[in-house]
Amino acid sequence: MDQGHVARHLALLTCATLTTFCAPRVAREWQPDPTPPPEVAGDLNHASLVAYGRSLRFETEIYATDQQDLTIGSRRERALAGWGRIEPQVGAHLLTLEQLAEGRIVARIIYHGDGTYEKLGVRPGTNWVYIRWKGQPDRPIRWHWDDFDSDSARAGDWEALIVNERDSQMVVKEMKPGYKSFRDPARQRGVGDRENPWPLPRARFVDDPDDAKAWIACQTFGCCCIGGGSCHHE
Repeated sequence: MDQGHVARHLALLTCATLTTFCAPRVAREWQPDPTPPPEVAGDLNHASLVAYGRSLRFETEIYATDQQDLTIGSRRERALAGWGRIEPQVGAHLLTLEQLAEGRIVARIIYHGDGTYEKLGVRPGTNWVYIRWKGQPDRPIRWHWDDFDSDSARAGDWEALIVNERDSQMVVKEMKPGYKSFRDPARQRGVGDRENPWPLPRARFVDDPDDAKAWIACQTFGCCCIGGGSCHHE
């Protein structure tokens, strides 16, 4: 391996280690469309969702994905449960609120471990994350989450189905919507959310033993979070 290859390899390793965001060095040769819906609308059986997941393209570049050891226990007594990798669907960050509410797979999580990792509902192998709106039909679709605002999204309004490639029992997890924040190093301008859309797909784990979660850029200004605790992207 020549010195140029070594330097590039070390640069990638340094970027992955020191920051959770690593912008690509070259422009995309193609631009994705928003995540398409399943071919059979409303059909949520295991086989159809697996087929839907396998039909989609997922981002694998280092700037967009995350891989970590996933732990259980407490802050004082942590134990390794397994290893996970999360990859966003290439067009999930371009979805409108209405498209997401219809139901979309926004990411896949590849999990290596024994049994179910309960915090995220994933099991060994490939797991697709399907998000949909489950609020009352007579209520408008809401995104912002505020325990003190009666007009905001409520517990149970948004749902994540975790669909494993082999286990036909789908796991239901609550999804809490969040926004991009001013702490996002990838922001292009300003501090706003709707005025500051995601430039590229993103997905991350937050492996806190008391508050483990995964978040995915799942519409133009927001992120979908599964797991515990607050879900504003940081």
